[in-house]
Amino acid sequence: MTVVIRQAENSLWRTKRDDIVARTGADVVIAEEPDDEVCRRAELLVTYDETPESLAGFPRLLGIAVPIAGVDHLPLETIAARGIAVANAHGNGKYVAERALTLALAVFGKIVPFHLDLSAGEWHGFAAGESVTRSWNSIFGARVAVLGTGSIGSWCARLFASFGTKIVGLRRGTQDRTSDGTPFDTTTARLDEALSGADVVIVTLPLTTATRGMIGPDELEMMRGAVVVNVGRAHVVDERALYEALRAGTLRGAGLDTWYNYPDAGQTQAQPSDYPFHELSNVVLSPHLGGYTRQATRASIDDTVENVIAYLSTGSFGNPVDLSTGY
Repeated sequence: MTVVIRQAENSLWRTKRDDIVARTGADVVIAEEPDDEVCRRAELLVTYDETPESLAGFPRLLGIAVPIAGVDHLPLETIAARGIAVANAHGNGKYVAERALTLALAVFGKIVPFHLDLSAGEWHGFAAGESVTRSWNSIFGARVAVLGTGSIGSWCARLFASFGTKIVGLRRGTQDRTSDGTPFDTTTARLDEALSGADVVIVTLPLTTATRGMIGPDELEMMRGAVVVNVGRAHVVDERALYEALRAGTLRGAGLDTWYNYPDAGQTQAQPSDYPFHELSNVVLSPHLGGYTRQATRASIDDTVENVIAYLSTGSFGNPVDLSTGY
C-alpha cells in the first residue's frame, strides 16, 4: 500500500516515514507536490487541506489522515461520496487547553491593559489609590462551562479544576462524561444549561453545520458578565453579536485564538475580523496558535502516524471522523 505524506520533507517526517515503513512495510512518499504516478497509486494520504479537484488526482484513495483535530477545511461531501475514510489527530489537546487557560487568566487578570498602562507610566491598584473594585479578578471558585467534552475540552476541565472551579461540560448525545476519569462536575447536552450562571465559557467545538452560529445574541445574553474563550472555531460564535456583546459590556471579556478572517497564503497581514475587536480593552487577541508549538506539533504528528499504522494494520483508523457530522 502506498502512503503519501503531503508535507515538506524534514527530519521529523523522515523519521516518521521510516517508522511507518519499519512497522508495516508500506511504500511511503513525502512530497508537497507528489508526481502524477505517485498520486495515482496512493491509497492513504496525510494532508491538512484538499479540494475536490486535488482529490480527483488520487483515484485509488481509501483514507485521509489529518494531523490536526479540525476537518472543516476538507471537502467532506466529496470524500463521503467516494467512500474515503478520514481520521483526525488529538495529540495537541492539552496544549490547546493550556492556551485556553492562559487566555482566561490574561482576561481576568487584565494583563494586557495593565501592561500597556504601566508601559506609559500609568499605575493602577493600591499604589494609585484606586478602588479594589477596579483591580483584576481571580478564577478560583468560578463556574466554568466547557463547550465540547473531547480531547481539548477534557484537558480544559483538568487544568481549570486546579483552581477549585465547578466545571460543566456540553456534550453531544446522551453519554455522561462525569464517570470516565475527566474532572467535569456535570455534563449536559443542553446549551442553555451549560451557559446558565457561567463565569467562564470555553469554546472547543469544531465547525460543522450544527455548530456554526450556535452562539448568537440570545446565548451571549445568557452569558452576561462572563468571559468567553474560543480555542475551537470562530464561526461557532456569531461575529457581530460577539463584538456587540463585548463593546456593550454584556460580556466581561474574551480571549480569542480563532478568527473570522485569515491572511491569504504566503501573506502575514490581515485583520482577523470585520469588526474592530482590537480596539476593545476587554479582549485578548491570539493568532490561532494554541496547537502550534513544537511540542504540540510533534504530538499531533505522532497521533497521525498511529492513525496511519492502525489503518495499514487493521483497515480502520484509530480516530475516525464521522463524515455525517464533521467530527
